[in-house]
Amino acid sequence: MRIWAKRGIQAALVTGGMIALGTGVANAGGCDATCPPLPHGSVDGSAPAGLLSGPGVDVPIHAANNKIGTPLGEVAPPPIHNEQIKTGPLGKLVPPLKVLPAGHPLSGTTIPVDGMVPIDISGNAIAVLGDVETTNESEYWYHRPNAVTTNGDNGTLTGIIAGITGYVPTQITGNAIGVGGTAKTQNSALMAVHGGGDWETSGRKGTLNGIIAAIRQSLPVGFNNNAIAGLGTAETDGCSTDIGRIDGGLKSDGTESAGGGSIADFSHGHPVGLNAGSYNLVGNTTSHSHDTGIAEVGTPLPSRTGGEYVLTEGRRGVLSGLVAQPTLALPCELCGDAVTVGGNADASGSKTKLSTASPGPIRTGGAESAGSGQVVQVPVSLPHGLSSTAVAGAGNATAQYDETNTMISGGPATTTGEDSTLGGNIASVPVALLAELFSDAVSAAGQAHSHATSEQHVTAGGPLETKGTGSVLGGNIAQVPVIAAANAVGQAYTLGGMATAKAPDSVKYVTVGGDTVAGTPDGTRENSTAASNVANVPVVASLLLADNALSGLGLADAEGTQLANFVAGGDAVSNGNRGSLSGNLLEGAVTQPVVNPAGIAGTVGGNAFASHEGVVNHVAGGEQSTDGTDGSLSGNIVPVAWAGVAEVFGVAAAAPGIAESSAAVDTFSAAGGARETHGDGGSVSGNIVRGDAAPVVQVVSLAGSLGGQALVCAHDKTVAMAGGDDTTTSEDGSVAGNSIGAEVPAIVKVVSVAVAAAGNATATAETFTAAVASGKHSTAPAGSDLSGRIMDVPVSGDLLIYNLPVEVLGQAVTEVTYLDPSEEEEARTRALPLDLAFADGLMGATEVPAFSQFNNLGAVTGQLPMAV
Repeated sequence: MRIWAKRGIQAALVTGGMIALGTGVANAGGCDATCPPLPHGSVDGSAPAGLLSGPGVDVPIHAANNKIGTPLGEVAPPPIHNEQIKTGPLGKLVPPLKVLPAGHPLSGTTIPVDGMVPIDISGNAIAVLGDVETTNESEYWYHRPNAVTTNGDNGTLTGIIAGITGYVPTQITGNAIGVGGTAKTQNSALMAVHGGGDWETSGRKGTLNGIIAAIRQSLPVGFNNNAIAGLGTAETDGCSTDIGRIDGGLKSDGTESAGGGSIADFSHGHPVGLNAGSYNLVGNTTSHSHDTGIAEVGTPLPSRTGGEYVLTEGRRGVLSGLVAQPTLALPCELCGDAVTVGGNADASGSKTKLSTASPGPIRTGGAESAGSGQVVQVPVSLPHGLSSTAVAGAGNATAQYDETNTMISGGPATTTGEDSTLGGNIASVPVALLAELFSDAVSAAGQAHSHATSEQHVTAGGPLETKGTGSVLGGNIAQVPVIAAANAVGQAYTLGGMATAKAPDSVKYVTVGGDTVAGTPDGTRENSTAASNVANVPVVASLLLADNALSGLGLADAEGTQLANFVAGGDAVSNGNRGSLSGNLLEGAVTQPVVNPAGIAGTVGGNAFASHEGVVNHVAGGEQSTDGTDGSLSGNIVPVAWAGVAEVFGVAAAAPGIAESSAAVDTFSAAGGARETHGDGGSVSGNIVRGDAAPVVQVVSLAGSLGGQALVCAHDKTVAMAGGDDTTTSEDGSVAGNSIGAEVPAIVKVVSVAVAAAGNATATAETFTAAVASGKHSTAPAGSDLSGRIMDVPVSGDLLIYNLPVEVLGQAVTEVTYLDPSEEEEARTRALPLDLAFADGLMGATEVPAFSQFNNLGAVTGQLPMAV
């Protein structure tokens, strides 16, 4: 019986974060990560109160159950269990603070160092011209509480905490390497480091005191259950769990200080793994593994009901209570891949990954201050990897490896700049970058097969809130949330062989940034100057290759289902009532799927089959609401929204051969939203100046045959929406309450085109497309003294080509069915169909195509009306 199937390990302590997040831990085969009754290697995190403190750096090493197969028999290296490689506690290196004279400038300052690099090298087997087999069960726990508490009130350069916590639990277990022999392993390995704690200080009524600079990194590293062979055989069967968890929040207070109470948080969570791989050169390899990797950094401060991870205050201070937080969640994985040249490679299993970096709220404040309570946040989530990919050259490769990933970097931020000068501003750049190859199959004179599922939840940043009432240059927000994805899922490519790629469930939920609130337009007078302004630039762009099959003198088959739900930014709210240069909203929202080729089948002298179902939701920005009543250059909204779509799906090309594609895609691209403001009694206030564009460019259901057979069945529903309704008012205003803008909805779409030359081509499609830019515009009262005016420039250029069969010594068949829209979609759709169908039957050898029918050949239409 497999070891991982007959044991369970209890460890709720280190996985509490996952349970709280609702993600769970992989329990496939019974290898889970829950809490044991007692930690294996408990380390006391306390240290003498010196300038250098903390437990120091420990490097415990364990090695057991490793074996080498030789022509003379098995060789087993002696086990190693060394817990003595350490440098701490570092507090002993300098005198404790109590011996320093009173009033010393470094009083209460400490540099905590906590490093843990446990290494487990166990259960590996290497066969060199001899067979070998080993079995391993290893389990190592390290619990390192290391809370830090000090105080720097009423001092200069006092109460400073500047330290580093780094955990690198490392596993090299259950690997089998066969060179001229057979190596087999059965492995169950767990490595966990759990420690950290709250860092608390205070810098009230001082100078450059109570500062925290924290570098916290969790980097679990795994090289487990891989099978590698050259002219031999390697087999692995096991599970691994690798955990690094750093608890604690950061707390200070810079009230009435100069440069005090500031916090810099550099938190990084990086699980890195090369697991369950099967690689050989003229050999046979089989790997089976269930893997869990957890890298968690940061937990809420227990004394706060708001669950803050970073907490400070800069009230009535000067440049105090500042927060800088660059965080990174970066899982890097190569798992469940099978690669062979002249052999057989099989990889299977599953993985669960969790990567968090300070995934909770920031709270500070800069009321009645000069430049205090500022927040600069750069949370980044960067999932990338290569999983369940099969590559075969003159051999056979099979990969079947499922994955579940959760990544969270940063969180919400709250501050205030009321009655301040340059206080309580927020700058946030949350970023999610996805770069992955998953469930792909590539072969040359061989066979490659992949089958896997994937579910990813990715978050960076969160909602932002501040207030600039009564301030000068206070309570402003700038947010640039960005999602960029480049993924290849379910690709099957072959030359002179066979490749099948199945991705039945590929799901991605990605959210960056959130709503921005810099005030409430509830009629309250702000009496501010250059305050409570919001600038948002949310961007979503993707290049998603899904379920494509290409073959040359071979067979390629791709099939899958994909959901990509990407959301950047959110609604924006502010208030410039009786303000000057206040409460203005600026937004540049962009959504753009870039080509996104899916369901493409192409062959030269072979067979290619592609089947794809997909839902693509891209959303950037949201509604905007503010108030410029009785203000000067206040409460204006300047939105630019681009909701683009560029896609190619449902394509079959055979020259010669057989190519078939079945593709169904629903696409929703939305940027911006409704806008509302007021300019009553204001000067150059309450205006809306907008630019909305919804360009759609698509090629759907294209079949081409040169001496072959090409068949396409496609379904698509596409909606692009930029902007929305806008409402303003202008009573008793001067250059106020105007709505001015341009809107550009455009559709360029090619649907159901078949080209046959000495072959057969059939393209059928069900389709619906709507492009909506802007909405209704209203102001009141209308048209008085350069106020209350609506000036609109709608520009449209639409082209839809459908039912286009082209025959050259062949037979081409096309058919299009228009789907019934809802009442709302029907009212807003701006598609102008152009029927360029021409079909005159088969042509003779000396004939050229005769274009006998052109319906509604309007090509491009443009309108430039203006309403004043």
